[in-house]
Amino acid sequence: MSCERATRWGRRGQTIICTTLGLLLAAPPLVILTNLLVFKQATPFTPRTNPFQYEGVTGPNFWNLDSTVSKNFSLTERFKIELRFEGYNLTNSVMPGNPNLTVTSTQFGEITSQVNYGREVQYTLRLHF
Repeated sequence: MSCERATRWGRRGQTIICTTLGLLLAAPPLVILTNLLVFKQATPFTPRTNPFQYEGVTGPNFWNLDSTVSKNFSLTERFKIELRFEGYNLTNSVMPGNPNLTVTSTQFGEITSQVNYGREVQYTLRLHF
């Protein structure tokens, strides 16, 4: 079987990988037609031929719920107390980081980081004078 005849993607049966290195027949289930030599690290000082940003490559959505509630109490005309509660990431949701885009990495395309912290709550009592 030659690479020219193996043009169907997602074909059941043998996986056919066509590269400039030759033809490799492997186990099921997917046909991969690509030049594997393009996925290598460029030699140093090679001029860039691709754009700095790809418009279709974006990370996961990010959202966060932070809140503050405060109350001021007057003790006298001169002294005031402020009671303040602050909460960060109140829903305690995990926000994944961007995927690894280093082609030579073994974790290429995987998300291995988190961009936010767990729920944090703090309170403050201030004396203003």
